[in-house]
Amino acid sequence: MGLTLDALHRLQEVERELVRLRSEKTEKERAIAVSQRLLRQIDEQVVTKKAETQQHQLKAQQLESEIRLHEDHVKKLREQLNTTRTTREYAAILTEINTQKADSSKIEEQALQSLQSVDQAKAELTQFDEQRTALLLRIEKAKANLEQFISRTKESWKNLEQRKEELAQHVPGTTLAKFERVAEYHDGDAMAVVVRSHPKKDEFVCGGCHMTITAELVNALMGRDELQMCNNCGRILYLQAEQQKKEFD
Repeated sequence: MGLTLDALHRLQEVERELVRLRSEKTEKERAIAVSQRLLRQIDEQVVTKKAETQQHQLKAQQLESEIRLHEDHVKKLREQLNTTRTTREYAAILTEINTQKADSSKIEEQALQSLQSVDQAKAELTQFDEQRTALLLRIEKAKANLEQFISRTKESWKNLEQRKEELAQHVPGTTLAKFERVAEYHDGDAMAVVVRSHPKKDEFVCGGCHMTITAELVNALMGRDELQMCNNCGRILYLQAEQQKKEFD
């Protein structure tokens, strides 16, 4: 492995560790974001459920008012019964009383349903409150966990970034730019070792994607300290020192 590829290989080790730290940090941030999104959803549901509760309570109050009106009307009709002079009038008033009672009974059922809906909505609001409390606790713990992680890895992060800058100084600018593009695409794995796929034949594959690599490309790697890319995955190919000495001779 030439000086450039060797520097890139060392750079990749640093990049992989940085990717690991970034991924762990991102995962912790994602956990917080998910819990916060759930919290917003619960808050929206609470607003909706409170509005529904108020509507059911208002309806129940309106129905109770209607029931009282029917009761008052029935009371007046009963008073009229005592003053009727004919059987016909008596029968008509009695029929009206029964009609009022039937209507009142239906309204009472509706009022009971509204009150039951209020009780159910209140129970759901209690559940939302419990879920909200649990989520707030989860978010608090997740944020503390993230802060601990940042504090714990601060020095490692600093050392890795410093090491990355030092290694980057030994790599040409265009080569470094290409390395960083590939590393970003493959989550830090910008390079892949060339693997001999047949012990007795010049058949090789990319250690990253396991697709075939030509013998000509391998020969180019052995002869020049230049970037050779896998035609399939785009990773930068390299030969390990012991491989170059034993396997490809």
